[in-house]
Amino acid sequence: MTRRQMALFALLLVPALGAMLAARPAAQGAPSQAPADSLYVLSLTTGPAWDQSKPPNQQRYFREHSQNLGRLRQEGRLLIGGRFGGTGLLLLRAHSEEEARTMFASDSTIVSGVFAAKFEVWRTIFTGAVPAR
Repeated sequence: MTRRQMALFALLLVPALGAMLAARPAAQGAPSQAPADSLYVLSLTTGPAWDQSKPPNQQRYFREHSQNLGRLRQEGRLLIGGRFGGTGLLLLRAHSEEEARTMFASDSTIVSGVFAAKFEVWRTIFTGAVPAR
């Protein structure tokens, strides 16, 4: 991911995350707050097993990948996710990079090479919904 892409992501993420957190219901069944204090970005790009003839939602193991993302969201570990260009980005809450990696260690889209995954520590520069470290 280029610096320009990361800067654009940062500029778009903070307001979106603030709006998402403000709009999240406090009712039963809402995602729980994970007891972690570190943020990590997972960038997903197409891997060697990506089928160019199919859209993302028809790729092999995509259903299982989506179920994993849903589970992480319910646990309060997946804060926000989206796509731009050919890259998918997820902002994760975890105690360590190792824990963040463990969240996707059995994700079949990554294990099989449909997606290539890269983890990075998130460092907030412009505060808003997420305090700077």
